[in-house]
Amino acid sequence: MNRGPLRRLIIPPIFAFFSIVSDAKEVDKKQEITWFEVDFPPAYIVKGEDSGNGFAQVGMDMLINEMPEYSHYKVGVNINRLLSAMDDVDMVQCAPQLAVGINQFPNKAYSKVALVVPPAGIVIRKRDIDKYRVNENISFKKIIETNSLKLGTISNGQFGVAIDPLLKKHKDEKHLFFREDSTNQLGNYEMLVLNRLDYVVDYPFSFREAMSNFDVKEQEKLLFLPVMEENKPKTLRSICGNNKASQRFVKKINSVLQKKSYQDAVIKSLLQFIPKGLHQAYTEVNQNLIGK
Repeated sequence: MNRGPLRRLIIPPIFAFFSIVSDAKEVDKKQEITWFEVDFPPAYIVKGEDSGNGFAQVGMDMLINEMPEYSHYKVGVNINRLLSAMDDVDMVQCAPQLAVGINQFPNKAYSKVALVVPPAGIVIRKRDIDKYRVNENISFKKIIETNSLKLGTISNGQFGVAIDPLLKKHKDEKHLFFREDSTNQLGNYEMLVLNRLDYVVDYPFSFREAMSNFDVKEQEKLLFLPVMEENKPKTLRSICGNNKASQRFVKKINSVLQKKSYQDAVIKSLLQFIPKGLHQAYTEVNQNLIGK
């Protein structure tokens, strides 16, 4: 009996079966999203009983909950590792909120505004205020150019359109100290209290959070000062790698930023960490700018 034609009839359905199974697996496989968290309280709180409750983490959880079609993973990194990891063209890796301007870091994809926070300034010892204040104005440019004043900050921190270029310009000078391995400013504040630094660049909300680690006597020694170059609210954005999958994902992020549930959650979280006198202003500015 000639079985050749029978073989030809049986083999194609077998291939069709395996093709269907393969296609089903592809449908079931979710795109993986890696979310980066940096140790920068209270935006990201990675230690203690409030771990996971930073305002950037609240935003991240809202994004995750609104996009169940993806598989989401959280990874702790410092800022330098975050930026280098995003160069991986085969993965979608994002930070939910960073204080960056669009194109501040090249080859990255940026979302619309994810949150708006008070601008950065400097933290000093109260007794030294006369070294910084000239006619009631505090100029960061003049301060950083004063070689006798030792500055402490973090490597690749984002503190605003005026401060960041000045930090970059002077980064190799001996009176500037950058923490490379950590984004947590607590070590800088400890050095400030011990007179090993003269001032620290930071945001008012992270200064308040850091002070919770000191006793009242030490807290009273330090003071946050706004600087004249950074006098506008700072916008935060989600930032991802710049491959095609990441670009598509950023569009999904933007759609979530438009939702009232996201906006209400992140505004409520931020207000926990800023003075009550700023609550109304930062509620209104966020309601107007988030998602724009």
